[in-house]
Amino acid sequence: MKKLFQNSTWEYLFILLGMTLPFGPALPNLAIGLIGLVWLIQLLMGKCRMDRSHWIAFFILSAYTFYCVSTYWYSENHGYFWKKAGLQLLIPLLAMVCLSIPFRASGRSVRRVLRAFIFSLALLAVLSLGKQIWSVISEESSSWSLLLFDQLASAVGSIHYLTLSLYTCFAIAAGFYLLFLDGTAWRPDRYRRIIRVCMFLLTVFLFLLGSRIAIVTAIALVLIILSIQARRAGKYMTLISAIAILGVLTAITLTSETMQDKWKEVYQFEDDSSGSGYWGGTGMRVLIWDCAWKVIQNNPVLGVGMGDDLDQMTLCYRVYSRNQLLVEGNSFHAHNIFLQAWVRSGIIGLLLLMGSLVWTIVYSVRYQNPVYLLFIATFVLLGMTESFFQINAGVLFFAFFSAFLFCYKFRSE
Repeated sequence: MKKLFQNSTWEYLFILLGMTLPFGPALPNLAIGLIGLVWLIQLLMGKCRMDRSHWIAFFILSAYTFYCVSTYWYSENHGYFWKKAGLQLLIPLLAMVCLSIPFRASGRSVRRVLRAFIFSLALLAVLSLGKQIWSVISEESSSWSLLLFDQLASAVGSIHYLTLSLYTCFAIAAGFYLLFLDGTAWRPDRYRRIIRVCMFLLTVFLFLLGSRIAIVTAIALVLIILSIQARRAGKYMTLISAIAILGVLTAITLTSETMQDKWKEVYQFEDDSSGSGYWGGTGMRVLIWDCAWKVIQNNPVLGVGMGDDLDQMTLCYRVYSRNQLLVEGNSFHAHNIFLQAWVRSGIIGLLLLMGSLVWTIVYSVRYQNPVYLLFIATFVLLGMTESFFQINAGVLFFAFFSAFLFCYKFRSE
């Protein structure tokens, strides 16, 4: 029984959560349940403690979530509210766990968790690609479009392709950081070979998923990492090789008619109000953002409440005849984490969210926590076109990595 509550147990639990995240939501939810159970037992045993600085950090990290929960009193759709509140409360739960447990994560622990996440995601990519290729070869389907977008993302798992692109983008950035900027991460040669293979697989996987902002973000972060490494070592061959490989992948991707059409949506779109079907890209988001702003103007200070944000957005689509956004079976949220926060909790909630992010970023810059900065840069940049706080897999990803990666450095200072 004592072995169950040794500090090393926490490292294995965090590794387990990192491994199960790509195969969510059921498996990571079970892992979080196990973490919560062990934490509760240790809390009752008096082993979990927080000092004043830990409580301050906890409330800063959780302020936006707590304020969203407080919107219950003016939310009308209480069923939807509790559905989202239960998910959102994972953020303060994991923050409290990481701040209070007797285990203090080391750089070695962080590397192990990131390795588990990267390897697990690479395995998902192999299984997804293998299944879809086999479907085409065995003539179950004659369309190679099975290897693109949501058809690829849903081949094995149940995570939407935009959220899976978020996972993949961060895994690529973290992998390149560990390979080229963290000098102690990959001393054994076998790990270097495995991680390089994973980086290639995940890069191809990301291009096939087709999230434009994820691809651009991943390329930018990788080039920044390699530029820093080249400047330190005085060797630019790795940077030049990476640019060449990314150029070839981009050229191959753009030769696909399907991918060409998707990239054209960034700068060419039409306001098709016929309601004939769903379309994506900039055209869709412009109409969504316009409705989000209309909802905000009606409730700028307090917002509409966590229970009513989606209902108010849908009402706007109906009032202004946004027929494209009323496709049966689809619910279109604000597609921006900051607009979503403003719609849901007003300017107060927006400021709390931004304040929390700014505080953690400043702290991480000051105390040199580059892995957290890579994580938060990925989440915020991709969050410009997607409301990840509305999605189970998005909240799980943020709740875990924001708490684990930030608290690792916070508790070591």
